[in-house]
Amino acid sequence: MPSPHPAANGHSESQSVAGPSDLSRAARASHEDERPRPIYTQTSQYRHWNMSPSALAEQKEKEWHASRKRVQESWEREMGLAGTLPEEVRLRAPEVWPDAAELDTMVRFYLGKLRGLVGVFGLPDLVEETASTYLKRFFVKRCALEWSVKDIMLTCLYLSLKSTSHTVPLSYFATKIAGKAPGKDAVKEMEQTIRGLEFGVADAIGWELSVHGPGRALRGLVYDMQSLQPSPLSTLHALLPRAQSLLWSARLTDLELLYPPSQIALACLMGSASSSSANAQTEQQDEAAKLVNRWLQDKYERGEREHQRRQEEYQKIQAKASSNKEGSNSALADTGSSEASDAPKAPFDQTIEELQSSLRKILGVIVAQEALSKEMSMPASAEEDESATGGKAPSRELVEVKRIDALLKASADPAKRPGSAR
Repeated sequence: MPSPHPAANGHSESQSVAGPSDLSRAARASHEDERPRPIYTQTSQYRHWNMSPSALAEQKEKEWHASRKRVQESWEREMGLAGTLPEEVRLRAPEVWPDAAELDTMVRFYLGKLRGLVGVFGLPDLVEETASTYLKRFFVKRCALEWSVKDIMLTCLYLSLKSTSHTVPLSYFATKIAGKAPGKDAVKEMEQTIRGLEFGVADAIGWELSVHGPGRALRGLVYDMQSLQPSPLSTLHALLPRAQSLLWSARLTDLELLYPPSQIALACLMGSASSSSANAQTEQQDEAAKLVNRWLQDKYERGEREHQRRQEEYQKIQAKASSNKEGSNSALADTGSSEASDAPKAPFDQTIEELQSSLRKILGVIVAQEALSKEMSMPASAEEDESATGGKAPSRELVEVKRIDALLKASADPAKRPGSAR
């Protein structure tokens, strides 16, 4: 392929001129800095949807501020009060607005609803995993101050049915979602809502509908680990249910926006002790960690052996080339410039210790989310119990979600005047 015109990358023609020795040094420096990368890092999912924790938090905060401004302006236009409201009302007291963390709580609540909805259709786990990914991605690019999380969740579920080849008619989907014995108006309204949001959701997530999720990674890891000798098949059978439970808790977090799916799956397998006995659980936990470490060690050893084999082949080629004294100086220069590119690179971009450290961090987040889910599923206090219908206390999570929803409604009308834009 011809090189691009110098002006295309911001360099003048004089800057792009270099002698053979300069090009050789530049090529060597470039190739020596390269390190091998996992295949996953070459996907669009990695390029567009993997980020650092600080970048993710910054993106959500940015969307929150932009959304708050738009909601404020919308309300003022509706009321005909643009530029006439007092400053304290225009800026809005911070406690009136749900912050980014509270909106994440709303998203997490509806992520938890996906499992039951997928069960209504009798569909595989892949559909839930895909829908949860769409929902999280959408609210990286958009903010719940302007969008109904429930409607977006249902639209993500409908999109995931299509992308995973489990398509159903929209009318059937809306009927099942609308509840028991729904009226025609309710079904029609649901259809219109999803139809109106479908393309907007797909556009927000960049039309990247194919998802490489931790669920698929876990299945691949289980298959691959069976090739170890002696076979750990019985151990895998014992660990898999708990690993899948941890995987579901991982879906309620932003981990898939921060780490590769294979690492999330490995962390779930590493923490998959499930025995009710403390001693047995510790023993099973050790078995899980040993199995993961054994598999990693096998992968690294095989990679190192292959790397050593390629190194030896490369050295033989170089020795043969150096023994050939024929050829012009330009040919030797060309050989030198390509030398670094031909040399085999180290087989992995992380040491086992670095990878294990990442797995422990991931597992810590998953376990913390699991504990939080259990805590939030507990009944609320006696005060909420008295106000609950049927004498049954709502869960703490539901009470919190209702509180945040009330803030969302209030944020559209801080002065409590009629005609709210929300």
